[in-house]
Amino acid sequence: MRKIRVCTQKWRGKKKEAFIFDATTSAKDVSITQDGTTTFPFQEGAPVTITATQTKRCHLIDERGTFTYYAEPCGKRRKPHPLGNPRIVVIG
Repeated sequence: MRKIRVCTQKWRGKKKEAFIFDATTSAKDVSITQDGTTTFPFQEGAPVTITATQTKRCHLIDERGTFTYYAEPCGKRRKPHPLGNPRIVVIG
């Protein structure tokens, strides 16, 4: 199963694909939330929280398309990165 860094800007996956969200380099818990413009791309439902320095198994939805979501905070900054959202996953 592949790992996706939780703060990755854009990535690709397959319908129903299982993967690992990796927050092992994050200083704080990262919250994955819906941005409100597209369907939430993860079967786990919003929000998904990945504990700092940990990983979490997740699954993509059973739908093709380009989906956006928010992930924050990312990196070791005290404030969310101003250019970091929305994140993009292309499901094929």
